[in-house]
Amino acid sequence: MAQSMTGFGAARFTSGGAVFRIELRSVNHRHLDVRVRAAREAAALEPVVTAALRKRLVRGHVEASITRERTGEGGGQALVDVELARAYYQAFEALRFQFGLSQPVTIDFVLGAPGVLSGVGDGAGPETLLADAADAVDAAIGALVEMRRAEGKGLSDDLTARLARLEDIAGRISEEAKTILSEGRERLQRRVAEMLAGTGTEPDAGRLEHEIVFLADRLDVTEELVRLRAHLRAARLALESEATPGRRLEFLAQELLREVNTIGSKSTRLAIVEWVVEAKVELEKIREQAANLE
Repeated sequence: MAQSMTGFGAARFTSGGAVFRIELRSVNHRHLDVRVRAAREAAALEPVVTAALRKRLVRGHVEASITRERTGEGGGQALVDVELARAYYQAFEALRFQFGLSQPVTIDFVLGAPGVLSGVGDGAGPETLLADAADAVDAAIGALVEMRRAEGKGLSDDLTARLARLEDIAGRISEEAKTILSEGRERLQRRVAEMLAGTGTEPDAGRLEHEIVFLADRLDVTEELVRLRAHLRAARLALESEATPGRRLEFLAQELLREVNTIGSKSTRLAIVEWVVEAKVELEKIREQAANLE
């Protein structure tokens, strides 16, 4: 099933007497871009989370954060390096003054600086941390994927309906186009007859046939409709059978627009022009929705 690239997942775990929270947020991106930020005590999890996400996802920009929420029961005490905190504060204040910033330097900002806060919990080693976090990593990614799948189902349903509407428009253009060539032939013959009326000159059959062939080539949209329908079939097949149809649908939307534009350039009949405009509106929506799919 196709997935959206938008989603959220979160989970908690306890390790070394401290409680940590994993949060995952994903949005659209042409490729898979994973960024992981972890609290110092959980830094060993960064490559683990990155690798796990790359196994489950194909596209999207994913922001992962691993934060320490609090010290758990039985945990040790937090230690603050006061001198280092003072040095950070003075440096931050100097920068704030230099750049003319009005926002004050807060205690949270200072405590978040590297090395200021340490000794939280029992200081579990990397192996213990990885073991304690394993289920939470799986749960957070599972929740992210489930949300992406749910949104992907909605996007797929919408795209299916829009493709069906384009099929209907193609059928209406086809029906309307059946009479264009015959009417054009009649207009051309009538115009030639009017021009030669009273001159005693007969129309040049060969020249007239040549002009009719030229007219047919200029007005006939059969080839464009054939390609249009072929692209629509390919788009439906991609939605139904491919796990990651987003890029293919984006490409097909461009090809569909190319055929619709050609049909519009060949047609002067108002009904066809109106259907071409409606088709372009649907294709723009399809392009936008396809860009949201993995």
